[in-house]
Amino acid sequence: ALLAPAMALVPPARADGLGAGAGAPDSATAWRTASIGAGLAALFLIGHIGLGVIIVVVLAAVAATLVLAVARRRFGGHTGDVLGAAQQAAETAALLATAALAAGGIA
Repeated sequence: ALLAPAMALVPPARADGLGAGAGAPDSATAWRTASIGAGLAALFLIGHIGLGVIIVVVLAAVAATLVLAVARRRFGGHTGDVLGAAQQAAETAALLATAALAAGGIA
């Protein structure tokens, strides 16, 4: 759910690369996708970790944003590999935060 906003906000690194060929969603579609993803995460996790789901979603977004910021600075934008790395970073952060919340480690 975080990749659509990433593709909308961060330009492709190369104009002739596969990332440019994939196109970019418009902002409304990007934010609608992110909202649906966050809503589904909340729906599935709220019974297990309560309002800590906000922490999970925020940490996932921060992890993806950090990867995208580095890519923008180093490569000038995103590539398919960068989007994959952002997804993996977000998923890892979300899983670690969920585990920590479930164990009573944070919040």
